[in-house]
Amino acid sequence: MMNKKNNFFSTGKTELIKQFLILLLVFTPMLISAQDNSIGITGGYTTNGFGVQASFNLAINDNSYIQFGGYFSKAEDNAGDLVIPYNDATFNVGYFHNVISSLEGKFNIAIGAGPIVGYEIVNNGKSEFSSGAEIDGENQIIYGAYAGLDMRIYISDKISIAVIVNQYYHEGSDLGRLAIYSGLGFRYHIF
Repeated sequence: MMNKKNNFFSTGKTELIKQFLILLLVFTPMLISAQDNSIGITGGYTTNGFGVQASFNLAINDNSYIQFGGYFSKAEDNAGDLVIPYNDATFNVGYFHNVISSLEGKFNIAIGAGPIVGYEIVNNGKSEFSSGAEIDGENQIIYGAYAGLDMRIYISDKISIAVIVNQYYHEGSDLGRLAIYSGLGFRYHIF
């Protein structure tokens, strides 16, 4: 674990995030008219723990969409004899494209990738364990990227089963730099 200060916001990256959000707000109304927008939630395994992802898919056309997702994990890392609990909460935006679709449209597999930004909480925010051992890591902003596979199996026109597999890269994390998430859940399709 490294004990370093994260100067994410002091390096001008805040301005880049603001510009991205402005572009997103400008182009979102044009994209909302697409046909298969959906909201969904999944839960499942993440590296050494449990994760949950809520997402909104904004359709661009019949074969691609932008996914806005919130991801939360509760995990542990082993450092010798100590077990260090940590939580990651991130917001991700990714571009996904269907690579496999059934002729009837009842089954789709899409792959995609995008940036993430979030926050990591180590040991519930406490700087030492009940045994008196001190933690070298700290609560901090994390950022990076993710790549994922999103599978949908339609059980009706409005509901599908969602299977998600994402690989996250969290720069700035002292504990969960690489994390995989495999989740199962449901998606509601808004036409």
